[in-house]
Amino acid sequence: MVPQRLGTRAGGATPSTFIPVFVDEECQDSQSTKEEGLKCPSLKIKQEDDKELKRETELLRKNPLRNFPQNSLPR
Repeated sequence: MVPQRLGTRAGGATPSTFIPVFVDEECQDSQSTKEEGLKCPSLKIKQEDDKELKRETELLRKNPLRNFPQNSLPR
């Protein structure tokens, strides 16, 4: 456990801090793209990456040493 010091923090965010937010025009209507199908290229890429990650995870569950060459493993 990390010991905590009593007192206040210097700096930090305050309720009046302004944080600029920029929205990609292609992805602005993300709710409607879900209903109409994916139109935003970055959303399509993310979905493909998710599928690839799930596939790779499943392959690693079946064979955890699949990314290591056979001759590098101890015998």
